[in-house]
Amino acid sequence: MSVSAGGVIYGSDYNGVQTAISTVLSTYYGQSVASSQITNPTTTKITAAQWQALYTDLLTAYNHQNGTNGSLTYPTTSKTVLASDFNAYQAMGNNCLTNYTNFYSGYSASAAFCSRTQSGGWGVNTAGNATATHTVTAVFANATYAGYYFNSGGQIRFSAGLSSSNGSAKDTSWASMLSHMGTIAFGVNATTTLSGATTPGTAYSVGWNQLTGSPQLIYSKGTENSTYSPNNYSIYASVSGGTITFTIDFEDLSGYATYYTQDESIGGTVTSSLSLYYAAGAGQVSATGYLPTVGTNAFSLGDFGTGASNPNSVSPSASVVNWMSTLAVSGNPSLWIIQATVVNDNGNIWNFIIKDVYGGVVYNSSGYSTSNSQSVSANFSVYYNQQGVTTPYTTQIILNSQPGVPFYGPTIP
Repeated sequence: MSVSAGGVIYGSDYNGVQTAISTVLSTYYGQSVASSQITNPTTTKITAAQWQALYTDLLTAYNHQNGTNGSLTYPTTSKTVLASDFNAYQAMGNNCLTNYTNFYSGYSASAAFCSRTQSGGWGVNTAGNATATHTVTAVFANATYAGYYFNSGGQIRFSAGLSSSNGSAKDTSWASMLSHMGTIAFGVNATTTLSGATTPGTAYSVGWNQLTGSPQLIYSKGTENSTYSPNNYSIYASVSGGTITFTIDFEDLSGYATYYTQDESIGGTVTSSLSLYYAAGAGQVSATGYLPTVGTNAFSLGDFGTGASNPNSVSPSASVVNWMSTLAVSGNPSLWIIQATVVNDNGNIWNFIIKDVYGGVVYNSSGYSTSNSQSVSANFSVYYNQQGVTTPYTTQIILNSQPGVPFYGPTIP
């Protein structure tokens, strides 16, 4: 509580402010604290040195957060601390505690963390290599040190690009998407897109304090060229102790989309980079002793990214209950029809799965007539995108009658 004009300032009043600012500097930032609690607070006189120590702590925290020292009165042996002076100390302490995650950017430093490249030749046109995944672990000494880093304004930042393009439309679409998304910053309570992004993606309210042991989507950006939908860049994060695992997926899934034929592989080189942004001590709060080190830093190739459900799988508990023969449509030998009835545990039924084996176009219908086989290209909707299925069904299956082409889902009898 504030002290009325002319009132007595007790040690317990001082201790309340000292507790607040100690929480900010020590508990949240991992910094040393000049002030300490008054023992016997009802009888002990507060000395000028104790007021000066509290003054120092308050200005250290406030300056770190705001880039200015504020306007507290400096206590001396010849200056009586008035109720108005104490109330200003108390207000600043409460302000620093409430806004402990604030950070004045002028006191920051940046450093490269890690980078990795993935050369071309992957994508949906390459079996088993539709997604390039960059996995990075940021290893802090422990979770407490990680808290100091992020609470004091620290971020881990992400950027990506595509170079050495082969000039294809797909390479151009990936280069534009990655360039236009700008820099993504993972902080204490949220992931954000920094200013300067041409067409930002979606950043989620997940930061250090929201992490769990399971991967959470913290950022996603889809292609800007609808021809290559649903190609997507996404970042997932999880934590174990003081180690954060970032999974960065470059999903080249456009060949799985219903309206598009199987398209070209990526020819250029993808670069995925991470950097550190942290309090450097100019405002007397420094996180330089709490920086993470690089653990894992590697690319891998696979079919689907961290958050993507395999659109070729049968789930949940689906089973194929009837098969009929594979047919070639007259006049179009590349179009194969696989006729089946599929039922899953929530009662949804799919009757026909149709795939153009050579073109890669996939269609799904629950009332398809083989006598109307030439109109399939106009009859069906997209069944998959980065966030999941766009139809009412839980998932879909794709069946392949062409020998040597990758097949997912139940085995054809």
